[in-house]
Amino acid sequence: MIRHIIFDFGGVFLDLGENKAVHYNIDKIFDIPEEKAVEIWKEHKEKLLLGQETPKEFLAKINTILGVSLDPIKTHKSWLSLNSIQKNLINWGLVEYVEKLKDSYQIHVLTNNIDLNDKSDSYNSATKYFHNIFRSFEIGHRKPNKEAFLHVLEKINAKPEECVFVDDLKANVDAANELGIKGVLYINLDQLKEDFTKLNILSRVKIARVIILNSEGKILILRRNLSEGHYPGLWDVPGGGMDEGETLKTTAIREAREECGLEIEIKEDYFTVFHRTDTPVDIYGFLGGLTKGDVVLSKEHTDFVWMSKSEWQKFELIPSSKAIVEAYIEKGL
Repeated sequence: MIRHIIFDFGGVFLDLGENKAVHYNIDKIFDIPEEKAVEIWKEHKEKLLLGQETPKEFLAKINTILGVSLDPIKTHKSWLSLNSIQKNLINWGLVEYVEKLKDSYQIHVLTNNIDLNDKSDSYNSATKYFHNIFRSFEIGHRKPNKEAFLHVLEKINAKPEECVFVDDLKANVDAANELGIKGVLYINLDQLKEDFTKLNILSRVKIARVIILNSEGKILILRRNLSEGHYPGLWDVPGGGMDEGETLKTTAIREAREECGLEIEIKEDYFTVFHRTDTPVDIYGFLGGLTKGDVVLSKEHTDFVWMSKSEWQKFELIPSSKAIVEAYIEKGL
């Protein structure tokens, strides 16, 4: 069973450009051709990536290699400024997707990175959904070396088969696979969602259902149409899935309007939640008061009843509605 998802950062959450030539703007700092900057980076990056050399020491070394004498303080400030993550470079669609996955999985980052002390709003917004961030310069290991993956497994207390690793570089994905971690090569968000679906990695769906009371304190239940694919002919309480931009409370109010033509008000937050075990779905129960309207059913339902608390067990309710009604009665709301 998958419990942990480990992401690379650069090239996945962060756009590195078409050629993905990660050299941290050495060309701009020292005013040299990009090809030269890439060459220098590849030859001298190791100690910096592993935290065995500070950025200031690295820049001083490049100063010597190029035979220049740039001011070390100004050079470092420029280095930090140029490498601060910009908002337009973040894959915000992936960030939003990860936010939805976080309710079901532990989300981590394993990245080959250097100490840039980036505290930008963009970086914080992109990383706030991660449970852990493992940077090579902090842990002393880098991908694709197996020690980097083993370090993460130890820290998150996970077995390889419980993890999925996502990276844009095949060498890193292959290294994860060799350790028994399921590796996924990142191309784009649509492809990632397809691969995750095949692995049965799904974001949890949130559904709001509402106990609607009339002036006599009776509960409105609706009979599902026999043509419905799920639980045909059984009874439920009004509710449905949360749409983009909604809260659970506004979902419950909208569903009451759409399914039975009633305007309701909900003063409190949900009073119970039902977690389905067969699929990643959470159903939240709200208590709503009727404000206006007469019951007008949608095509999803064929009948309705105002049910008293004492007779609720006479009706065959769908599992989530049964759990919500039972919780409402037990709590004495």
